[in-house]
Amino acid sequence: MNRTFEQEPDRILIVDPLTDNRARRESWKLMAAIAFMGLAFVAGCLGSVL
Repeated sequence: MNRTFEQEPDRILIVDPLTDNRARRESWKLMAAIAFMGLAFVAGCLGSVL
């Protein structure tokens, strides 16, 4: 539980690089999955039309 607090006049940031990296990696996976599903959906629509 070793976290450094950076206090600024308008906000308090909790800096934890481990969870920050993990969250970024998870969001990247989520965006890739959404893009893949979108492409599959478009390909399916085109395939059914043609």
